[in-house]
Amino acid sequence: MTHKVAFIGGGKMATALIGGIITNGTDPRSIYVYDPNTEQCRLLSDTFGVNATSLSNEVPTACDCIIWAVKPQSLRNAAEALIAKFSSALHISIAAGIRIKTLQTIFQSRRVIRAMPNTPALIGAGVTALFSGDAVTEHDKNHATLILQSTGYTFWVEDDQRMDAVTALSGSGPGYVFHFIESLINSAIALGFNADDARKLTLLTMQGSVAQALESTDSVSLLRQAVTSPGGTTEAGLSVMNQWRIHDAMVATLQSACSRAAELGDEFELSIHELSPAER
Repeated sequence: MTHKVAFIGGGKMATALIGGIITNGTDPRSIYVYDPNTEQCRLLSDTFGVNATSLSNEVPTACDCIIWAVKPQSLRNAAEALIAKFSSALHISIAAGIRIKTLQTIFQSRRVIRAMPNTPALIGAGVTALFSGDAVTEHDKNHATLILQSTGYTFWVEDDQRMDAVTALSGSGPGYVFHFIESLINSAIALGFNADDARKLTLLTMQGSVAQALESTDSVSLLRQAVTSPGGTTEAGLSVMNQWRIHDAMVATLQSACSRAAELGDEFELSIHELSPAER
């Protein structure tokens, strides 16, 4: 792990990462957080014992790794205020949709890694994709992996286009899963269950099904067939899903999300190139 790590932004994802790397052995005193929100700084300091400040001039210049944990629309302004401090640091961005070349422009560095975590990282069950710029060393990659895997599973991809696909699947995927869970709960209530029982039965059914799929060597298709008796209740329910073309809807869902991820990258890149040379 790097000697000193700075987090720019102290929100939920930064909090998850901070908790994860401390659990994995990082000294809290080597972690620095900058967030304009003084209450959030106080919370992080009290919870983890890290150095948290709402004053940009108190962030040390000697940090080896900078994790940019801010919203995409806030990244450029945050970088403009702080980038001079970190000329030799490794930069890791978790801002969604911003491509490596754009990040290199913003950070004025080629040592840049783009990360796409998802919200289950908040409970240590996340999935994070990583993609690096061409000046990133294996040592840098190992550092990034150690940091991000503290919140779950990590893997590397080969280009920004693959990151768009990851964004559509694992990045946005929890939203699709929660939508399906919500629909099952509401359907169970319509069958007469109370809200608490509907929620509990739905979540336990989802949990058990995912656990079975993870443990089994059979394909998900075979697992589905095993629970679908001819003329039975599962077949009756699945016939409705097939009538509503749920499979086709999911394909279209991921394609739409992937296209939107690419559009967001285009929009952000255009906003950078539209700046005058003096503003860049």
